[in-house]
Amino acid sequence: MLAPGMLGALYFEGVNVTEFLERYGDQCEDANLKEGEKLKRLLRYCSIAIGQYVKAMAEWKRGVWEILENVLMEEFKDQDSFQQMNSRSFLEALKSKKRTSEDDVRQFIRQFTAISTVLVNKKELEEYTRGIWFLNGLLEDVRGKVIRRGKVTMNKPETVKFSEMAKTATEIYTSNKSIREFADSKVKQDGLSELVDRLGEASVPPRPENILAALVVASRVRLSKEVMDNLSNMFKAIALSARATAEADMMGGAMAGGGRAARFNPPSGGNQAAAYPAGLAGRINAAELPRGGQAGWYLQQMPAAAVNAAMAARSKPIYCFYYLESGHFRRECDDFRGDEGRGFAYERPDGLLYYGRRGDGGASVPWQRGERGRDTVRQVWGGASAAAEPPKQVSGMPRQDARPAAAPRKVPRAPSANVSSMSVVDLESSDVEEGDSDGFVIVAGVQGRQTDRAEEKWQNPKRVLRERAKREAKMAVLKLPRAGEWRKPQGEGAETADEESTEALKKLGPRVTRKVEKYLDVLKRDADPMELLDKVFDNELKSITGREVIVYSDLLQKLLFKNMVPFTKVELPASEE
Repeated sequence: MLAPGMLGALYFEGVNVTEFLERYGDQCEDANLKEGEKLKRLLRYCSIAIGQYVKAMAEWKRGVWEILENVLMEEFKDQDSFQQMNSRSFLEALKSKKRTSEDDVRQFIRQFTAISTVLVNKKELEEYTRGIWFLNGLLEDVRGKVIRRGKVTMNKPETVKFSEMAKTATEIYTSNKSIREFADSKVKQDGLSELVDRLGEASVPPRPENILAALVVASRVRLSKEVMDNLSNMFKAIALSARATAEADMMGGAMAGGGRAARFNPPSGGNQAAAYPAGLAGRINAAELPRGGQAGWYLQQMPAAAVNAAMAARSKPIYCFYYLESGHFRRECDDFRGDEGRGFAYERPDGLLYYGRRGDGGASVPWQRGERGRDTVRQVWGGASAAAEPPKQVSGMPRQDARPAAAPRKVPRAPSANVSSMSVVDLESSDVEEGDSDGFVIVAGVQGRQTDRAEEKWQNPKRVLRERAKREAKMAVLKLPRAGEWRKPQGEGAETADEESTEALKKLGPRVTRKVEKYLDVLKRDADPMELLDKVFDNELKSITGREVIVYSDLLQKLLFKNMVPFTKVELPASEE
C-alpha cells in the first residue's frame, strides 16, 4: 500500500467516491489492515477539508466501516459518475437516444446490460421494464427480427426475457456486419482482386513476346545463361545510345547562338578509362560521324548502334561561327586558336568571347549575325593577320601579350543596349587608384547581360574605402542618404534651406524663452509691498513660497512694516494704593 503523497497513491477530493472507496478497500485488504486502522488511515488519503469533515462525522467515531462507506456514497453521489450512470434516469435517456445503421449496436447492448443489471440488483428496475426498454433502444429492423425470433408478446410478461433478447440482437448485429463487408465499394473489390493475383490464385500464362512481363509473373522459372546475356546486352545498348545522343548534342553546340555549347572533353587520356567497348569500328558508318579531331575517338570507342542513334537524333549541321565555315566547330578552328594564343580574345565557360587574355576581365566581343567573329576581333587590334604579331600599340591600346602587368585593373562593363561604334575611355580619372599604368581601354556595346565579376583583380579594401571617402567628400549631397530623406542636388558651395521648416517658423513667430524669476529680482523690481504680496499669494512666483519670502528677506520685512508705527517701550507708573 503506497504512502500518502507518493506517486500513484490514492487521493480523494470529492469526485468519483465509488471508485475511490473500492480501490481503498482493496489496498487495505491486501495490507491486512484491521477496521480501526482502516478508518484511521482514510483521513490521510483525503484532502484537508474532506478529512476534517469525515473526522467530525458520528459514523467515523462509531468505528464501523460499512456504515461510513454508505454515508460517504450518499454524501458525494452528485459528483460520482458511477452512481450517476447507474441510475434509472440515465438508463431511460440511453434507450431513448436515436440511432442509425452506422452506430455501434454492440456497444449499446453492453452498456445497457451493465447498467440495467445494477438497477435490477438494487430492485430499482423490474425485469419486464428492462426488456421493453431494451427493445425501444434497438433499430427498427433489428427490433422486428428480435421480436419474431423470440416470439415476444407485450401482453405476456413471461415472454419478455432480456437475456435471450440481448443474445439474439448480438447475433443479428454480427450477421449484418458480415453482409456489409461483402458489399463494399468497387475500389475495395479491385484491391482484393489484385491481392489475389499477387498471391498466385489466378495464374495467367505470360505472353512470349513480352519477356520482362514473363520474368515478373513466372518468377519461379530458372533463366538460362543465354537469356541473361541477351538481357544484359539490351540494357547496355540502351544506356550507350542515350549517352551517345547527349554527347553528340554537346559536340554540336548551339547552332543559332554562335557556338555556345559547353566544352566537351572525351575520355581519351591515358589515366581515363574508355567510355565504350573497343573493337567495334568496323560496324560504324563513318559518313555519319562528326568531322574534326574527335571523329577518330568515336570510331574506336562507340558501337555502331549507339552512333547511328546519336546521329539520327542530331540533325543540325556542324558550323564554325568564328570563321563562318562548315566542317568544324569554333573550338577546333585554327584561326580562333591562333587569336587566343596571341591574347586577342578568349572564350569563357558560358560560350561567349571576350577581348584580351583569360583573367583580364575584358569586354565581350560583339558581332552581328552573318559577320565573322575573327574580323571583329582583328579590327580592334589593327587588322593583324593570323600569322603576324599584333602591333605594340593599336588605337591607344597597350600590347597585352608583351606587357601583361600593364593591363588595367578595372575594366568597364558592357552597357545594357546595343552600340554601333566603340569608344575609348581614358584610365586617368578619379575612379582609378594611384599607381595604375597609363593607357586606354576599349568599351564595346553588346546585348545587355550580366558579366562575371569574379575575374576582376583583387584590390586593397582600405585603399578602396579611402578613395571612395575622398570622392564622396567632393559631392554636394551624401551619396547614400538615409531612408526617408531627399535633398535637392546643388552645386558645390551652394547653400540650401529647408522650405517647410522656414515657413513653419514664420507662422510661429520669434521664439522667446524666459527664465524662472528669483524672488530677489522681484523685490528689486517691485517696491510696492502690496503688489509683491499679491504676486506671492497668486502663485506667480515659481519655486518659492510666501513664508520663505517673508522670513529670509530683510528687505521685504522692511517694506512690509515701513508704514507701521514703531513699537516703543513704555513704563507704566505703579498704582498707588
